[in-house]
Amino acid sequence: MISYISYIGKMAWPQKMAFLYPYPEVFPWWKVTGACLILAVISFMAIKNRKNHPYILVGWLWYIGTLVPVIGLIQVGLQPMADRYMYTPMVGLLIIISWGVIEIIQNWKVISRILVPSVMVIISLLTIVSWEQIAYWDNTIKMLEHTVQVTKNNFTAHHILGANLSLQGKSQDAIKNYLEAVQINPKYHDSYFNLGNEYTKLKEIDQAIYYYLKAAELEPSYAQTYCNLGGAFFQKKNYEKATENYLIAIKLAPDRVDTHFNLGVIYYTMNRINEAIRHYIQAIKIQPNFANAYFYLGCAFYKKGNIDGAISSFQIALQIKPDYVDAREFLKKLDR
Repeated sequence: MISYISYIGKMAWPQKMAFLYPYPEVFPWWKVTGACLILAVISFMAIKNRKNHPYILVGWLWYIGTLVPVIGLIQVGLQPMADRYMYTPMVGLLIIISWGVIEIIQNWKVISRILVPSVMVIISLLTIVSWEQIAYWDNTIKMLEHTVQVTKNNFTAHHILGANLSLQGKSQDAIKNYLEAVQINPKYHDSYFNLGNEYTKLKEIDQAIYYYLKAAELEPSYAQTYCNLGGAFFQKKNYEKATENYLIAIKLAPDRVDTHFNLGVIYYTMNRINEAIRHYIQAIKIQPNFANAYFYLGCAFYKKGNIDGAISSFQIALQIKPDYVDAREFLKKLDR
């Protein structure tokens, strides 16, 4: 009911428009009551005047009816309303305005004298306001920054803004927005996960681990969290914890090539060569053109004393990646 009235307001004065309006946790009673009262009055007047002014009922029913699928009777998505939903319903309101203006001019001749200057003023004002709104869509960052300014508790917008700032290499600004997102919605897994990624970039591994653990707590079935946790613990040289998290990641997503490869690196570092070889081979099965996996498999074979296996692995790595300097150097060493 509130959205029905809000759409009319935004059509009349297009300001504070956003790509996503967050669904409020609480609806103020006065807004609900006021919206229902306004809708009831307009509907009553449209029905009452259906014989003398049928265009009002036609336009109003058009507006009310075409918004029904997206007004939230069955909630779909995070938004209570979206500007794009208004394209077709707005036609109903414009029917009322178009026929109504003609009728007003015919009944009140004095109005016709001021119609042209009034229309010029209205169009000028709407042009200015529309021009201002269009500027906010100049690029993604500007659009998102405007959205968080004109909406409240919009954790989704903060999260997406953080992701776009991260792509520009602005980790501190990204972190600020992710923290805003989790402050608004403490159960928002994605922002905790991305906070872990940003702190990893900044080499603040303890902070990264903290946020990855929060993300894992909220979404325990997301394999990438455990994979990243494994990498963070590996940087801390906590190989047991790193192994533990990579194994969880493999259990959740057995065909992730990076997880098998990274676990192989950890086992190699821990001198558990047979296990390292097993995971390198598994990574190669998943991605046969994985040059790094062949190189590290060659290193593992060499460490075991399997020179033929090492040479074969280095040769395949070079076939896949001819400029692989380390593989070429190892082959030279083995040839001697």
